[in-house]
Amino acid sequence: MLVGCDSDDGLPADVVSSDDVDASDPNDTEAADTVTPPGPDTALPPLGSCPDSPLAGGRVYMDNNRSSASHWDQDIADPSDAPAADVTVLLMSPGDGAPAVTSLSTCSDGTFGWSELSPGSHIVEVAVDDPDATTTRNVPARFPEAVREGNVVMVTFGDSISHFGPSPWFPAQLADLIAPVANVDNRNIAVPGSTSDEWLPGTAYFSRLQAELDDADVVVFSIGGNDLQQLADTFDTSNVEPNVLIDQGLALIADVQERLITVVEAVRAQALDADVVWLLYPNYTHSDQWGARLGDYQAAAQHLLTGVLEDMRSDFAAIDGVIVADMMSAIPNDLISDLLWDEVHLNAAGHRFYAERLFELLGGVVVGPAPTGLSRGVGLAP
Repeated sequence: MLVGCDSDDGLPADVVSSDDVDASDPNDTEAADTVTPPGPDTALPPLGSCPDSPLAGGRVYMDNNRSSASHWDQDIADPSDAPAADVTVLLMSPGDGAPAVTSLSTCSDGTFGWSELSPGSHIVEVAVDDPDATTTRNVPARFPEAVREGNVVMVTFGDSISHFGPSPWFPAQLADLIAPVANVDNRNIAVPGSTSDEWLPGTAYFSRLQAELDDADVVVFSIGGNDLQQLADTFDTSNVEPNVLIDQGLALIADVQERLITVVEAVRAQALDADVVWLLYPNYTHSDQWGARLGDYQAAAQHLLTGVLEDMRSDFAAIDGVIVADMMSAIPNDLISDLLWDEVHLNAAGHRFYAERLFELLGGVVVGPAPTGLSRGVGLAP
């Protein structure tokens, strides 16, 4: 049943209660192949009297100290934050020809939840007045509307992160997670090996992208890794002092970021209503593969890249209409190697992980032996 304030009736009859689900069944092979992300998904928020024993839920709060950096880097129980009560939360579940939609309102402590849900995929929409005013940058605007309409057009572009390694790649798996609730037109036009300058407006790749944007509801992209890979290759063969290489790297990263912002602005100009999801890379320097390459410089590289990625995350979070898929925070550093095919590309577990995290980021919940998105927090800017 719905657990919240002013709830409607009408959830599917076949439901799973919070007492029926064992999210860590060691005999379930599908669950054993997943990597549990940190952050909101590891535990439901501290609850008062409402809701009671939720199977899935979350908390909406005023992020008074603006400490929440992303969906996976936030403290949803920070005592300095204030609860956001009476915020409408919609639940979209598989229906007969169209999603079944039910609603509730957040309680006085900002929490919401459901003690019973049918097995499989659901999609939660926290209906805030302005998705761009969330410090967590995890509230899509167009995606839930498209789900309610019954059809979602998803366009993925950029480098080989979404178009290399064991298939099915994560965009296809993400489409499969959404499919029980709404039809998905999945268009993956990423180009392995492509660099940031090759996706700038006026290039052949961007012209190809333009042809897909007019009816896009969600646009997912990852660019810049190949630019940095070229610098890393220089590191392997150069006798230049490390501080010089660091300066070169920082200059290159600044150039890449400027190009990415140009691409985002061009995408937003054409796909006016689409949610643009930017994949922030994990800190690859924590992987075994990069450890072998960096040697004694690994710790310094880890520190440097963390700062760079944090700065880029903040800069992109300031762009209206952009949702930050913060893989740096979503992937535990000690598990990065388990998700990689080589130094940067995803293996089968990696593609599954990305699909599940993106589904969660867009509001997705999976109930069953391999649950996803059971807890979320939404920080509102004061």
